[in-house]
Amino acid sequence: SDSLHVISCDESQQFVNSHDTHYLAQCRSHKGCMVYLTQSLHSYYGTMQGEKGKHLADALLTNFHHKVFHALGDAATAEWASGLIGKELRTFIGGSMAPQQNMWDELTGGSQYTGSFNEHYEKVLQDNVFMNGLRTGGHANGLICDCIVVRSGEPFANGQNYLMTSFSQRG
Repeated sequence: SDSLHVISCDESQQFVNSHDTHYLAQCRSHKGCMVYLTQSLHSYYGTMQGEKGKHLADALLTNFHHKVFHALGDAATAEWASGLIGKELRTFIGGSMAPQQNMWDELTGGSQYTGSFNEHYEKVLQDNVFMNGLRTGGHANGLICDCIVVRSGEPFANGQNYLMTSFSQRG
C-alpha cells in the first residue's frame, strides 16, 4: 500500500501508553511516523510511574529517531539531551610562571615556565546550552525559535549527530 500513517500528539504524556513503543519500533518500515510533543522527561515519568514506568518511558524515547529540543526548563532533561549527543576527547592546556629571582632573569627571559596538558572526555554540548541562549519565539525574539535536533544512528551533513537550527513562527 502507498498510504502513510502519522500519529501526532501535543502534550503526549497525557495519552502515552505501553503500545507506543512497539508502534515506534515498527512504523518506519511500514511508512508511518509518530510525532510526540512534551515539556520534559518528567512529564513521561510522572505519567508512567514507578521503576517499570521509567523504563517504559526511556524505551519509548529511545525509539524516536529524531529528537527536537527547544529551550529546556529543567536540568534533568538538559542532561539527558546533551548525553544523547555524546562526548569527545578534548585537550586542556595550562601552565605557570615561577616568580623571578632577580632583575637579570627578568630582562633576559630566563623565566621558569611549567606547562601542563590534560586530555579527557567532555560533553560535546554542555547541559546549559539546552537551557540558556535558545530563542523561544514571540515578538521579543523576532518570531524565531531556536532548537537542537538530535538524530540517532546517522550524522547530519556536518558530520555530527546534532544540528542547531531555527524555526520561524511567521505564517
